[in-house]
Amino acid sequence: MAIHYAEFGGGLGDVFHQIFTGPYWHLLRDLSPEDRVRCAIICHNPHARELFEWHPKRAQMELLNFPYWNVKEDRKYRDRHNLPRLIVPSPFTPGPIEFYMSANETEKLAEFKKKLEGGPYVLFSATAGTLNRNFPRQLATELLTLMAKHVRVVLVGRNYRRNNRRLEWRAADLIDSLTPPSANILDVVDAFSVPGIANLLKGSAGLVTCHSALNILGWHFRTPQLLLYPEQVRRRHFVNPDGWAFGCHFPETVHSVFENYSDALVRQFLEKIRR
Repeated sequence: MAIHYAEFGGGLGDVFHQIFTGPYWHLLRDLSPEDRVRCAIICHNPHARELFEWHPKRAQMELLNFPYWNVKEDRKYRDRHNLPRLIVPSPFTPGPIEFYMSANETEKLAEFKKKLEGGPYVLFSATAGTLNRNFPRQLATELLTLMAKHVRVVLVGRNYRRNNRRLEWRAADLIDSLTPPSANILDVVDAFSVPGIANLLKGSAGLVTCHSALNILGWHFRTPQLLLYPEQVRRRHFVNPDGWAFGCHFPETVHSVFENYSDALVRQFLEKIRR
């Protein structure tokens, strides 16, 4: 019997990125029946744990869940929690990525998709919590109103407490403010787990979001997306694209700062999801 160690950390977007690019998700997949693994999640998002709860190898995991700590304090917290320095397992074999849901949620997602009548839908995630990750409400209202004239729109997101997290408005308030209301908008905020939303995104025609965890996941799925963000995010990540902007030049991505939003950007995005 082998005892392994796996680790995922950062924000939820970082965890998604590590699942696609790192070795540990594949290590979990390839565990033999006798193997065991200590799996540490060191994440801002308390719901990241849901990615592992229904994994087919869950019974072989000791799942350790920690709040995120600053890299400057890494050694202190590793010593406190008896965590090793990371050792990349070698070799590992990349393969398809799956996100595992409970049986109840699998059924719930199938029932929800029936409501969509097999037609295309776009996910709309306008708030990611911190102030530089939220659409201004007026922009969100204009964008949602315009999108709903052309395609079925599914609002997604998750409400939870976080020290520097603040919601200036909620999706339900946004829907209530629309005049006239639109039957083309469905609200599933807080309705699905993290793997449930990942699978909903995987089956979507497109994504409208800010610079967020779903933005990162959408790039890995190569999902057409309309990505909007504030100037400070443009300067930090997009002027000289870094690891958090790896998909900004993908042909299926339309992106801009909030201030440069226009109907023309929406038309570009709609053309991409129609192809």
